[in-house]
Amino acid sequence: MSYDALLVVAVLMIASMLIVIPAGDRIPSGNLAFQLYLLTVWFLYFAVCWRYGQTLGMKAWRIELTADSRPSGWSRLTIRFLVAGLSLAAVGAGLAWSLVDRQGRTWHDLASGTRLVVRSRKDAENGSKTPEQPQAERSEEERRQDHQ
Repeated sequence: MSYDALLVVAVLMIASMLIVIPAGDRIPSGNLAFQLYLLTVWFLYFAVCWRYGQTLGMKAWRIELTADSRPSGWSRLTIRFLVAGLSLAAVGAGLAWSLVDRQGRTWHDLASGTRLVVRSRKDAENGSKTPEQPQAERSEEERRQDHQ
């Protein structure tokens, strides 16, 4: 989340610059249209990345978004984005829910029918879309290869 937060800040700064510089100081603070524009840019960053399975921050940690259908539809991604905002607004309760859910899903995973999986290093290097198997199901050889 920290990696993506830094990227989103940079994207929002560029998006702001595209509007503020030509407009000069004529955009009053609290302008609803400008705020909706920035919210749309924020949503598009995540939705476009999620549609392909990973944001840049998720890619760094070999985390992939999976869903019943591929690629994820815009309605599913919109629900995920909005409920993720609610998860954070509830003082992180929606994220903490993953600690009690048997499959480790958050509120936005449950609402959108998605989930995050960690890919093995080998699969990530090969570009494979296979999620990492639980350690107990993997052979000793596979575990040794991952540590090398």
